[in-house]
Amino acid sequence: RLLAWLAATVLLASCGGGGSSPEGSSAATASPEPSGAAAADRAAATATNAVSTVPNGIYRLENKCSGKVLEVAGVSTALPARVHLWEWWGGANQQWRVEALGDGTHRLTAQHSGRVLDAPPDAVNENGTPLFHQWDWHGLPNQRFAIEPLGDGTHRLTVQHSQKLLDVRGAGTANGTTIWQWPWNGSCAQRWTLTRLDGSDSFTP
Repeated sequence: RLLAWLAATVLLASCGGGGSSPEGSSAATASPEPSGAAAADRAAATATNAVSTVPNGIYRLENKCSGKVLEVAGVSTALPARVHLWEWWGGANQQWRVEALGDGTHRLTAQHSGRVLDAPPDAVNENGTPLFHQWDWHGLPNQRFAIEPLGDGTHRLTVQHSQKLLDVRGAGTANGTTIWQWPWNGSCAQRWTLTRLDGSDSFTP
């Protein structure tokens, strides 16, 4: 009996007993491709690692949903005049000087007022707030924006104090639509085409 038991044990071992799939067998399954929010998160990670190709200069920022641009409402020079969406007509309140700050972020200065795009520092963690406006430059993270290419000719702009995106409320297309902050979701409301206006070096996103 002992000899028979030993022979059976040796036979089982030689056949790979234990039931595990061998490495590389068809029993192993690949992880599914991400979809929805997961895909947006993957795109965000790719964009974050991309190098901005935006040289210093004067630009208009056109939203992908509507083809309308970021402007300071009413050509106001006051504090804190809000920014919103409006059709392009070439006013200085629709033109933004983009300047690299040496830390991977940029300052955006409205040409008509010399004041900068600013997110009020309160309500950092709340989606949909704060509304963006213009303010005097002080250099804190709520005035610093990462500008990242998305691979389709558009860019996303991330405000540094909240790590949320410059976003058109509800993906609206009407003149006067609010600009607010929102987490990255990859929609056209968060995608901006930067067109250079000062005639210097050509810009290819």
